[in-house]
Amino acid sequence: MSNCKTKILLVSTIHKDEIINLLSNLNKLNFCFDAIEIKNLYYLSKDEIIKNLPKNWESYDVIIVPGNLIWDFSDYGGKIVKGTESHYCLAKFLFYLDPKKFSPKNPVEKEFKDINEEINNKILLEVNEQNNFIYKIKNLRIPLRPPPMIIFSEVFLNNQYDYKSILDLAKNYVDDGSSAIVIGYIPGMELGYLKNLINLLKNELNVPIGLDAPPIILEKFSKDIDIIMSFTLEEYLEKKELIKDKASVVVINEINSDIVKKINTLIKNGAKIILDPLGMPPIYPGFLNSLIKARDLANKINAPIMIGLNNVEELSDVDSIGLNGLATFLSYEAGISIILTGEVSVKARGSVYEIKKAIDMASISAKLKKPPKDLSVNLLYSKEKDWFNNNKFKIYGKRNVIKIEFKGLSYEINCKERCPIGFLFDMKDVNIKEIVKISNLIYRYCLPWSNNWQC
Repeated sequence: MSNCKTKILLVSTIHKDEIINLLSNLNKLNFCFDAIEIKNLYYLSKDEIIKNLPKNWESYDVIIVPGNLIWDFSDYGGKIVKGTESHYCLAKFLFYLDPKKFSPKNPVEKEFKDINEEINNKILLEVNEQNNFIYKIKNLRIPLRPPPMIIFSEVFLNNQYDYKSILDLAKNYVDDGSSAIVIGYIPGMELGYLKNLINLLKNELNVPIGLDAPPIILEKFSKDIDIIMSFTLEEYLEKKELIKDKASVVVINEINSDIVKKINTLIKNGAKIILDPLGMPPIYPGFLNSLIKARDLANKINAPIMIGLNNVEELSDVDSIGLNGLATFLSYEAGISIILTGEVSVKARGSVYEIKKAIDMASISAKLKKPPKDLSVNLLYSKEKDWFNNNKFKIYGKRNVIKIEFKGLSYEINCKERCPIGFLFDMKDVNIKEIVKISNLIYRYCLPWSNNWQC
């Protein structure tokens, strides 16, 4: 190690050969690595960690410990610093940063947010360019398994026959990240109107257009659309000669060896099939059952899998941000590469945008081999992640009791009170913009109790 520019000791819970191998492509940067494995690292105090280091630990230029350790190593003069929250992504940051500049207190992802964002953005570009696609629908490449994941957005007409409104909605979905638009047929719809709508969307949007309708309607419009939704396997086999050049969503109600064999044979013969295990509502009948079925399909059949989240969003009175985030993460784990969503109710507005953000988080997380935390993308739109502190005011506290410091004054409030923000309107020399900003922040820091305020 005498010829090294920087001698680095890596501390982790994995075997030293494994972690050094992860960094083998950094030798050209004149880093020399040694490593020590401490199995119970996360159960040790700071002093105990130091005792477990090699006797010559001070001879290293820098010692990198996992970024998610709770301890602050500022007492060691920059010798001991925090790396990334997962050693699997440490190499990416060492290409950009001198490890001597790492923080003894915060993980690299938090300390160097601009570098973190650049790395994350590169990952998203790589994911979208990788060759994990089984076929194309028009110009849209369909991934077999994630990453990447893509979104199909369904336009539910609900007797709304205004062409412009539907087109504007579809454009909005595409702007928010949708890769295809699916028209939701309603019984009794005039077929002439439906044909005009399909042609309008095809002419105005540069994405595939699908139709979700009964088989008799799908057969009439099979030449006009790009994605046919939805057939049972039996219906597909009956119509396959009419729709052989189209992408077809096939609903799978059960999985057995005969079904697996038939679908795999169809795919080998060039059929563009997307499997739909039917996304059920949580609890009853149970979304978990849908994911288990999807995972089973992913392991047995060489076809892309789509799951609809409408039943999850619409049939749960839970904020869509959390539902869509977790449902997307679990779908990713199950091997699902297409999410179908719509925004039927008021509470589901913005679901396409939320799911696209969740997809980006899942893709980055999987590539970095770390949980979806401290990425450049997040879905923290209600609660705050850290206490607030800028030049004007400060918010901090414990659970439901928080303190606000503003213009030299300090206030303590209990978030469980009926209306704890009344003091804001008695403050002097505070303009309306400041009151709005502070009250909004207090509301967010007081969630979930602030939802019950009666101000």
